[in-house]
Amino acid sequence: MKHLLYLAAGALILFLSACGGAPADTQAVEQPVEPAPTDIPTKTSEPTAEPTSTPIPTALPEGVFFRDDFNGSFQEGWTWDSEDPAKWTFVEDDGEQWLQIIGNPGRSNVLMRDVPEGDFAVVAHIKADPHLNFHQANIFVFQDLENYIVVNTGYCQPCPVGGHGYFMETVVTGGGALNHYELPRGEFDLDVYLKIEVANNVISGYYATQPGEWTRIGRFGNFYDLNSIGLSATNSSPPGGTPEDIIARFDYFEVIAP
Repeated sequence: MKHLLYLAAGALILFLSACGGAPADTQAVEQPVEPAPTDIPTKTSEPTAEPTSTPIPTALPEGVFFRDDFNGSFQEGWTWDSEDPAKWTFVEDDGEQWLQIIGNPGRSNVLMRDVPEGDFAVVAHIKADPHLNFHQANIFVFQDLENYIVVNTGYCQPCPVGGHGYFMETVVTGGGALNHYELPRGEFDLDVYLKIEVANNVISGYYATQPGEWTRIGRFGNFYDLNSIGLSATNSSPPGGTPEDIIARFDYFEVIAP
């Protein structure tokens, strides 16, 4: 403020000199310039917030505990088991970003995060074309990688469904698929929703071809000590399997109240 007042005073002197004020050979007397009164603020103004490159997460709707739309990056909290970086990426589908996983024989690229407390359900929107033995696009609830329940859209020609199906299996250490349910799937049902619900010590599996129109695949008693939830895409290798890897795309993965 002070330097502005000095500049104003200087400008005033120059103006007076130009208009016939004090002669050039006479020393002009600089008159003090009284500053204009200003209001004294009663509170220091808040500084303007600097923009940040990290987006602030949008508040989740009531009943939604977690959601990842896979918009070119992951929400915090995910980890990979048996990651194969060459077999996953983000791709554009219908103008949006999706997570794409290409299946491998055996277990690879299992995306996992911690299980929430209490009762919950996990839901995923998936595009995949399981059409050869044993193509699967999966969602899971895990005790660990040897003990879990999986729900998938898949293909199993030796199974009672005779090929295209929705499957729900319990897997235990050393025992493989201990129990399972299956329902037939339309050959062209390639855009589907899968859900696993954990409530009242029961684990239920569902599929839908339209949002919210759930059909139950099966249910088991919850004898697991669940620690993680997740998703993947898998297939088996010949003989008995397929030389063609499944390609599964995940639109979103969310955790909601059951």
